Amino acid sequence: MKTDGEELVGIFSKEEITDFSELKKKWEEIKKRLKEKELKEVAKDLENKLKNHDIKKKKLIFLSETPEKVLSTAWFLAGLLVLKDLKRSQIRKILDMMKDIKRKGPKIEELKKDIAKIRYLLAYAVGRNKNVEPLYSVFDPLFAEIKDFNDFEKVYEFMQSIVAFHYFLGGGE
Repeated sequence: MKTDGEELVGIFSKEEITDFSELKKKWEEIKKRLKEKELKEVAKDLENKLKNHDIKKKKLIFLSETPEKVLSTAWFLAGLLVLKDLKRSQIRKILDMMKDIKRKGPKIEELKKDIAKIRYLLAYAVGRNKNVEPLYSVFDPLFAEIKDFNDFEKVYEFMQSIVAFHYFLGGGE
């Protein structure tokens, strides 16, 4: 029989998800039973899984895979960020900067400057708060591979889905 911690890792590590509300219920039930130390262990387990995740190997190509796979990865990252107690406002800052870039449109020179700014601000955020590290470890390589506005939009939509799931899971403000 699986421990609560193992079950929680399983909830966030599913390849394809059909019912997010059911997983959220399980998450909430297990979270109530686990102590803070046990939740931190689950976060460590998920961080270890992230090191070998496809998105770390394939980077931008990964975002062109099936929508279900991209969505389950957003779910996974959101769960990890909630367990690491990353505040929604910290993720929103990055998303808001990306939203501003999206509004500007596909001017490639401006896009490159804006992405460079996001990258160094994300690195700064990691320096201030180590809980941002999982987000940085995924997004910095994605930002580095953006060649055009279409690439940017894929990364932007991925970030939106992470923020949405973070909120859905009750990530703190």
